[in-house]
Amino acid sequence: MTTWAEQEMRSLDLGDKRRNRRAVCLLNAWSKQPDASIPVACGSPAKIKAAYRHLDLDIDPQEWLAPHSTRTAERAAEHPYVLALSDTTELDFTGLSSLEGAGPIDGAHCRGLKVHSVLAVSPEGIPLGLLDQRVWARDEVEGEEAGGKKKTRRKRAPDDKESWKWRTGAEACQERLPEQVPFVYVGDREADCYSLLGMPRRAGMDLLIRATHNRKLKDPEYSYLIQAVEAAPVLGRLRLTLPRSRKREEREAVLEIRCARVVLEKPRNGTNGRGLKPVEVSVVLAREVDETAGEKERVEWLLLSTREVRTLEEAIWCVKSYALRWRVERFHYTLKSGCGIEKLQLENAERMKRALVLYSIVAWRLLHMTYYVRAEPNAPCTVILEDDEWKALSLIRPGRKRTMPPQPPTVKEAVRQIASLGGFMGRRGDGDPGVKSIWTGFRRLMDVTHGYRAATQDLGNG
Repeated sequence: MTTWAEQEMRSLDLGDKRRNRRAVCLLNAWSKQPDASIPVACGSPAKIKAAYRHLDLDIDPQEWLAPHSTRTAERAAEHPYVLALSDTTELDFTGLSSLEGAGPIDGAHCRGLKVHSVLAVSPEGIPLGLLDQRVWARDEVEGEEAGGKKKTRRKRAPDDKESWKWRTGAEACQERLPEQVPFVYVGDREADCYSLLGMPRRAGMDLLIRATHNRKLKDPEYSYLIQAVEAAPVLGRLRLTLPRSRKREEREAVLEIRCARVVLEKPRNGTNGRGLKPVEVSVVLAREVDETAGEKERVEWLLLSTREVRTLEEAIWCVKSYALRWRVERFHYTLKSGCGIEKLQLENAERMKRALVLYSIVAWRLLHMTYYVRAEPNAPCTVILEDDEWKALSLIRPGRKRTMPPQPPTVKEAVRQIASLGGFMGRRGDGDPGVKSIWTGFRRLMDVTHGYRAATQDLGNG
C-alpha cells in the first residue's frame, strides 16, 4: 500500500534511492508525531542516527521541497485559479545557544532564522501546498546598524535587500505553476515594494497587495493614491467575518467599498524603480463603518490589484481574496505550535533548514485537513486519510460497536472525531474544529493506527 508520504514525494531525486527512501521514512515518522522530538519520532537508535545523517547531506533544501511543489502544482491545475499567499515569519532559537549559523531577528537580543513561505490555496480557501519557501539568517551587523542595513537601503540594488523575497516568491510561482493555471500572488503591507509591483508578469498572473505607501500617481487630477480612492464614490457595503488575530477576537464587520483605477509613478529616490516603468493598478479601499467598529480598532484595507476592478462585485472579490491571506499565517502557526519546529535541538542552521522542509509538508497536511472539511464535508475521508488510518479511527468510535463500517466515513465525520481526540467538544455552538484540536487528535490517532497495523499484520501472518 502506498502511503501519503510516498505519493507526495514520488518525484524526489536526491541522487540515490536510499536517500529518497530515508526522506519518505522521516516524513512518515514526523507526521505521526508532529510535535515530538526527532529521537522520539524516529524511535530506535539506528533510525535516529540515520535521520541525523540524512539532515547532514550536502544538498540544497529546495531538492526536498521540489516534489511537494510539483504535487501542489498538480492540485492547483484542478481549479479555475489559485491564490498564492505569501508571508514571512521568524524562527526564534535564542534559547538554543549551540545552534551555528543563526542570525539576528526582530526581537531585541534574539537569534534565529527568517522564513518566507508561499502557500497555494483554492478559491474556496483549501490549502493545496507550498509553492516556495526560502530560509535565511540575517548578517551580523555591528554598531548602529545592528539587526538591519537601514542606512544603506536606498543605495543597495533591489535584489540585495530583504524585501526582494517577495519578488523571488512571485517568480517561483510563475515557474512552478502550469501556464494554463491563472494565479493571484497575495501579500500584506510588507509586500508593498515597487520591485514586486513593477515586475514582468506572465499571462494569467496578477498581484493583490495591501498598500502601506501613499504612492505618487501619474494623474493630472490626483497626486497621491489615497487622495484618488477617497474621491471615488462608495460602491456598496460588504459584511465580512474577520478572523481572530493577535490583536482581536473573531467578529463581524461591515465594510464600505470604494475603488479607482490609477497609474503608479515609479520611485524617484533610491534603486527600487530602476529599470521599471509606471504601473497601472486598481486600488480598492475597504473601510469599516462606525456601526460595527464601535470602540474597537477600525478595519481599513487599502488594496492594490493588477486586475481591472470597476464594479462592486469585482471589488468584493479582491477583499474576500485578501481575507484568505490569513491561511498562510495559520500555516506558520501550525509549523511552530503544532510541529514544534522551534523546539528542535539541532547543531547548525543547515540541518534546521532541511528539517524545516519536511516539517512544513507535515504542517500543510494538518492545515489541509482543517479546511478541506469546511469546503467538502461530504467527501469520503479517503481523500485525507490512508486506509489504515480511517479504519483505526472507526474502531475507536465512542458509544458504538467496534465493527468496521462497510464504507469509509465522510470527511466531516472523520475530522470531527479526530478533533474530539484532541479535546474538541463538538457542541452546537462550537463551529468547526480548529487546527490545534486536529493536530492533537491526529497524534493520538497515529498511536492507535500503529497498534491497528501491528495487530492486522500479526493476524495476516497467523
